[in-house]
Amino acid sequence: MMKKYLLILTALVIVGFLIYVSGLFPYRLFGPFENPPLSVQPNCDQEHRFKFDETIKSENEFIQFLKNHQFEGNLIKYEPTKDKLIPDYISQNPIDLDKLKANVNVETSKAIFSNEKIYSLKIGNQDFNGGWPWMIDIKVSETGHVSIRHCAGI
Repeated sequence: MMKKYLLILTALVIVGFLIYVSGLFPYRLFGPFENPPLSVQPNCDQEHRFKFDETIKSENEFIQFLKNHQFEGNLIKYEPTKDKLIPDYISQNPIDLDKLKANVNVETSKAIFSNEKIYSLKIGNQDFNGGWPWMIDIKVSETGHVSIRHCAGI
């Protein structure tokens, strides 16, 4: 009888510890992005994260997702929202996502309990002959989690 209570108590302590650890490190454990969102840093805005009810299974679907969430506008006062992820123009140059498809990178999440694919694309002015350095770094997981960050003057 005593062994049964000791076993139950041990199981409760282990479950409690796991819940505590998952509260401390939710991103590292459950992902898909293994770290919490990055805060504002010199020349870079904070990392914005969104969740969409869409699944991404290929690079073509990733590019189509970005096209569906592109907005008419420029980088002036740029702050991504769920409806406006990336602008369609930089200065006078259109962002051609079909052309940038060759730059898409596909990785597996590094979070412990997540093995989903992460599609990422860095859009920078080197692609458009811009006059000042900038970059948009966007990542989308298979399950529709989005991470986007804009840096300027880098």
